[in-house]
Amino acid sequence: MEKLECTVATQEKDFKATIAQQQKQIEALTATVQKVSEKIELNKTTLQLVAVHR
Repeated sequence: MEKLECTVATQEKDFKATIAQQQKQIEALTATVQKVSEKIELNKTTLQLVAVHR
């Protein structure tokens, strides 16, 4: 029974570490998506200004 408890504790530790790592990856990807979205909006605004001045 003690070995089983040790195994479960190790798995729980590994699981929590994986969750923390995935959360960091999600945050990084979210920041990247936000930057891309901002660039797209800037490009749309620029194209609209160019169209108006033609």
